[in-house]
Amino acid sequence: MRIKKEREGDLVHVEVTTVPGHYVSYLVWQADSLLQGEETTDDRGLRRTPGNSDDPDDFNIFVFGGSAMWGSGVPDSCTIASRLRENLAASTDLRVSVTNYGQISWVSSQELLSLLLELRDGRIPDLVIFYDGFNDVWSSYQVGRAGEHQNYPQIRDRVEGIDILRVQNSLFAQLVGRTNTAQLIQLMRTAGTLAEEPREIITYATMGTDPVALAESTFAVYRRNMEMASLLGDRFGFDCLFIWQPCIWCGSKPMTENEHDIWVGGSPAFQAGGDPAWKELVVLTQSLAASNADSSEDYFDFSTVFDSSATEFYSDFSGCHLNQDGNEYISSEIVRIILDDLAHESAEQVDSALRVD
Repeated sequence: MRIKKEREGDLVHVEVTTVPGHYVSYLVWQADSLLQGEETTDDRGLRRTPGNSDDPDDFNIFVFGGSAMWGSGVPDSCTIASRLRENLAASTDLRVSVTNYGQISWVSSQELLSLLLELRDGRIPDLVIFYDGFNDVWSSYQVGRAGEHQNYPQIRDRVEGIDILRVQNSLFAQLVGRTNTAQLIQLMRTAGTLAEEPREIITYATMGTDPVALAESTFAVYRRNMEMASLLGDRFGFDCLFIWQPCIWCGSKPMTENEHDIWVGGSPAFQAGGDPAWKELVVLTQSLAASNADSSEDYFDFSTVFDSSATEFYSDFSGCHLNQDGNEYISSEIVRIILDDLAHESAEQVDSALRVD
């Protein structure tokens, strides 16, 4: 997110910019095409991965996730997807293409639907990687129940025609704020013509929802999405890799001064970072992610992946966005897992051939 303030006479214009988005069927939103700057997308709204080709013989990887997989704040060449493509190609004889389906604020259910739509349209990968956790927990924190997309109440009200003045400022408010009416209302408020209504911050805690039960249902939805993706892989002939992503409130990473400030939280851009209820929910859900790490050979908990490094990896108030060093670290860990799997498959093939002989 970028916040820009400009003064004109007695008016202060505040412009909050994230990746531009638009409505798409079933998935609710997706990025617009961006052709300039360091964060660019193609005509489908997918973040660009330098070095990709259209060769059908490439080893094709689809990666899904939220803004951390998208690569917020880093150039196209430094996203997890880009580093994964380059590092895997350098470590094997494979020609690798990685398609980055990461989208701002997406949860795992949107990613599963996106994968389903790709398969429907005939785009079949060799490997699918899901990098999730943070946004599923954030949605539960917002809505008070598991399984919804982010900003569900505001988008519901917009679809149902509820008063636009009640749309809260959020990462998704841009989709409403792009209308002329919304911009006029904001201008009137800025000028003092229209009084700003007091806003109550509503979370699962203010709703009286039990955090333990909410964490359990949040992880249960995630696990069921994993199971359905695996079934699609069995049917269409691709492998899946599921990664529970790191965030600054989980694990025991030695923190830099900037990372400690993020951990303390309370930034105006992400007030939830200072809310004990948010920290409790994310830690509770992560504990479930950790306890299930041995339940599937395709699932890995990365919550503690940075515990042995004092290098600064977290880049901003969100507590989950990584700088280019963090993305490099994550991609290297993923490459290690893929190489281990390839070696295991090769060993099984040799063993099978020996048994036949």
